[in-house]
Amino acid sequence: MTETQLLCWRIGQQYFGIPLSDCKEVREHARVYDIPESRSYVLGVANLRGEVVTVIDLKKVAGMQDSQSARPELSSCTLVRIKDNEQELAIMVDSLADIMTVEENQMEEPPANFNERQLATSRAVVQTEKGMLIVLAVSEIKKVAD
Repeated sequence: MTETQLLCWRIGQQYFGIPLSDCKEVREHARVYDIPESRSYVLGVANLRGEVVTVIDLKKVAGMQDSQSARPELSSCTLVRIKDNEQELAIMVDSLADIMTVEENQMEEPPANFNERQLATSRAVVQTEKGMLIVLAVSEIKKVAD
């Protein structure tokens, strides 16, 4: 069986993950600077290791319901930076969970009741002790963020 290591986190009550191989770094207590009149899913930019990185709101990229209408606090954020040679991109997360190893047969197709954008940005779902984990399709998130 093929195993995949996933970096997992929470946004609100939802549990997300990406293959560890798609993660460039995790940064806690990062400052995100607002960009006026940017796209709705762009929270701002952060300076990570001397590079300007666009920070996105995954709920908006994936078309998920946002229970909070207020903009998140940008002065001390936890960011998951995605590996990409062409685009500097990070996802703001509420809290890091863990690194989980899953086998290929544990990954299931995303449910049909996901909306179109959720289906496009989700690679799979995995049932865990902590609840349903949505495994993100990093390549699709990057397309939406282009």
